[in-house]
Amino acid sequence: MPEQRLRETLERLHEELASTPELDAETASALAEVLSDCERLLTDRDAAAHESLTQRLADATNDFEVEHPKLTAAVTKLAEALAGMGI
Repeated sequence: MPEQRLRETLERLHEELASTPELDAETASALAEVLSDCERLLTDRDAAAHESLTQRLADATNDFEVEHPKLTAAVTKLAEALAGMGI
């Protein structure tokens, strides 16, 4: 169940990113990298390789939380889904 939640949350976050074109390039790149890592997490269960994932999500969120509240909410849900998986 937590894995399905993560998949659904990733999908919603991709949709939110697609509808938020005004993100600066650095923030968009950081989010894209974290999303890619989350997707790899679904196939590679090596937790040590992904231990900084939640912190990187938090750092990326700090860059845009005031200007993009919907995107911030989506990233927060992703972090919660990862926490539900024990990450």
